[in-house]
Amino acid sequence: MEIHSLRASISEKDLNDLVARHVPDDQPIEDVKVRINADGVHLSGVYPLFVNVKFESHWKLDIRAGKVTATLAGFKAVGIPGNVFKSAILKFIAEAAKGEPWLQVEEDTILVDVDGILLKNGLNARMNLARVICQDGVVVIESGAGA
Repeated sequence: MEIHSLRASISEKDLNDLVARHVPDDQPIEDVKVRINADGVHLSGVYPLFVNVKFESHWKLDIRAGKVTATLAGFKAVGIPGNVFKSAILKFIAEAAKGEPWLQVEEDTILVDVDGILLKNGLNARMNLARVICQDGVVVIESGAGA
């Protein structure tokens, strides 16, 4: 199957539900929340160390080589040097991605193979991803045969 034209909207609720279903209970990050606005996706949470460290990461979305990319554009952590903590969060994401062949991490960029997700779920399709747009509360993904 090949997608010739598609416009899909993914809401903050959709992404928060996805996080709730797929983040293991034994993982070190708590209270994970996704927020979307025009400048990208914001992921926040709490990392319990000897004190609870609140963090927020800002991700810019794009399309590269037929995959959706999320590149870390900003990172803030309360109570601990940001670069040290940023490395821990990126390592956590990379470890989680190892179990999913459709998900990979290259330095500070996450690559999502949407065709691979569909294949894993029994649908052999080519999405022809064209662009991704962030708006308040929603991510819009567009596909087209000319992509």
